[in-house]
Amino acid sequence: MAIDVNYTGGSGIGPSLDNYAQGSLQDRFKPQVASVLYQKTGNSYIDAFTLVSTFGPRKAVGGPIIKHQERGFFNAPITVAGSTSAGSVGAPVTVTLATSSLGLNNLFFPQLYDTGYFKNGNSFVITAVSGVGTTTPTVTLQPSPTGTVPAFAANEQIAVIGSAWYEASAQPTGYFQSDWEYQYALQFFKHTEEISGTAEMSERWAEVDSLGISQKGYQYLKIRGEQEMIKEIANEMMFSEGLSTASWTGNPLQYKMQGWKPWIIGNGGSVNPTPPGAFSLSQFQGINDDLDATNAGGRYVMVSGNSRQREIVAAASAQFSSNAMTYVKPEMEGSFQNRFASAIDEDKMKQEALGINIDVRTFTDGTRTFDFCNLIALSDPSTNNPQGYNSNYLSFILPMNAVARTSTSAPAPLIEICYLPQVRQKGFMDVWQGGANSEFGTTAQDVRYIYYKAHVGQRLACPERFGIIYA
Repeated sequence: MAIDVNYTGGSGIGPSLDNYAQGSLQDRFKPQVASVLYQKTGNSYIDAFTLVSTFGPRKAVGGPIIKHQERGFFNAPITVAGSTSAGSVGAPVTVTLATSSLGLNNLFFPQLYDTGYFKNGNSFVITAVSGVGTTTPTVTLQPSPTGTVPAFAANEQIAVIGSAWYEASAQPTGYFQSDWEYQYALQFFKHTEEISGTAEMSERWAEVDSLGISQKGYQYLKIRGEQEMIKEIANEMMFSEGLSTASWTGNPLQYKMQGWKPWIIGNGGSVNPTPPGAFSLSQFQGINDDLDATNAGGRYVMVSGNSRQREIVAAASAQFSSNAMTYVKPEMEGSFQNRFASAIDEDKMKQEALGINIDVRTFTDGTRTFDFCNLIALSDPSTNNPQGYNSNYLSFILPMNAVARTSTSAPAPLIEICYLPQVRQKGFMDVWQGGANSEFGTTAQDVRYIYYKAHVGQRLACPERFGIIYA
């Protein structure tokens, strides 16, 4: 009930009882205002930045562009450019190689007297190679005397497994395998917090918020500024379309870091479009088949929005219900205790009632293990998940296995956060102040500015070892 402090009811010269009572409520009793500021949103970040930081330490680099080299398989199948007809028994067939088979200077892997076999089981040997260095090289496939070369569709592949030579023949020409270089840009992040002298020194009723963060002016702004910087970096790590050159004319933007989603989808990762409600454990078969193609490691973390994470748990619980449910007696110690039931009816808590905890955090199919982790930032409607984006149904499939370099050096992570050290603090993020109320009083204005700056990106290697599920 609101109290009108201007009310002057009653009669006579002195203050009335009504006026006295209401004045006392307002002026003499401490208003019952909660000393905690309630945050509506809760803590929305364990974020991608924190997650990746667990894979390995952040790495200082010496420039705004970072590079690395990758090498694929030494061998390669024959990829046929266009459709061909089947040959007769024992007869050779000449096929043109597709451009996808060509490497540097239009060189290619299949060579004279390489051997292989067709899907029909018949073996062959390459008896002629022509057009080396051109865009339309050909190879002649000689089947066994009783075998046939089958018909091929455009871009069909043919297995090459070895070679066969006669003893007195000359040695073949050496085969040089080229490596591929990839480059990624670091992205500039900046943020400013400001507070006037009056606002900084005025006491606040709420000393902390419901997340335990101090609400004192300077302390609150310093924490909020750091959180905003990390949030921006984390979100760009997941969704940024990388730009390694300054190609946005008329925009102050120089470079953008490469994000997981466009990188995985556009560079040969395991891509699995899945509408909301359609996830099933059988999808792991296709994901594993994709990862097997590059002999990917055996341990992955599947980072999902909350809605997709609940789908995963429901799918696993439905298929493995006897393993997914744990029955917990209420008198047992543990976080699953129903703390409301005891307040409602203590007698019922004394009975042998059971609680059901349904959760699945790891899935192993005999060849590869997936650890499940929900990333609540993917469900944040203020950034990543506006209406219609369905980022809460997104799952990133990230390798936890690093690539071993040598027996004496540390393994190289496939995801690596890189930063250009800043001028003032020589670290990952630069934080400094300005204004009259700052440490050095840089201006006469009664204000304190808190400035944040970071130059950050990520090195992403071997996209074929990553995967994504999205709606």
